[in-house]
Amino acid sequence: MMTKFILLLVFSCSAALLRADQDPFVAIRTALDQNQLEAAETALAPLVAIEKPDSRAWFFLSQVRARQKRTNEARQLAENAVVAEPERAEYQSNLGRILGQRAGEVTFMQRAFLAHPMLAAFKKSVALDPEHIPGYVGLSQYYTYAPAIAGGGRETAERYAHELEKRDAGLGTTELADIAEHFDDPAQAYALYTKAAAAQPNAAWIQEALGRLSEKLHRSSDAKAHYEKATTLEPTRTSVREALTRLTSK
Repeated sequence: MMTKFILLLVFSCSAALLRADQDPFVAIRTALDQNQLEAAETALAPLVAIEKPDSRAWFFLSQVRARQKRTNEARQLAENAVVAEPERAEYQSNLGRILGQRAGEVTFMQRAFLAHPMLAAFKKSVALDPEHIPGYVGLSQYYTYAPAIAGGGRETAERYAHELEKRDAGLGTTELADIAEHFDDPAQAYALYTKAAAAQPNAAWIQEALGRLSEKLHRSSDAKAHYEKATTLEPTRTSVREALTRLTSK
């Protein structure tokens, strides 16, 4: 009797694991997290080919296409996901992010047609979920880089970056630093990146930013020290090696 019970328990557990593994989107998300685009695309192909795909298939395939720089396809897929489930915050911010990527590839006039739906998508994402971090990142970056005619400006960008900071202190600090640098305030940007570096001492990109800002502040020795630290942390970082070469040749 005990043997039968153990066998029944084993089979029951195996069945539960099988059911859990039957959700292909778990593996697809993992593949995307590891930037295994080919594996994700292969797994998604049959899921988008059916008559009524699961909205997650469109959502994940839009990310694959975006990383492949096929932004027109990515946009359509992201829009399909939003139409299917408009109340999903991550679908809204995903659409906003892809529209932003597309905006970087088109002419100035074409960007005007992307600005409103991009902003609307990010705003809806945080309206649906007030804790949705990608939405605050998108809003902060939109107002940082959008021209004034499209509503861009430092004050609004910083407002959303502070909302981000409440939810993710490290990410909020680096967003605020990026805003300060973009609006030509290198001293404030340097102070913020210094704060970020204390929290993320192994982040080569932050040391590179500190080096870049040190150059703007005419502190060559500090710039050199930051670039050298970035190189130590990430020896293959080409942009840092180029910055060091430029700095030493002056």
